[in-house]
Amino acid sequence: MSYIDYDIHRTLRIELITYNIN
Repeated sequence: MSYIDYDIHRTLRIELITYNIN
């Protein structure tokens, strides 16, 4: 997995966590 893919997955995970909190 490339660094770009890792960054995208990390961003999606952060958005999911934020969405679940709200």
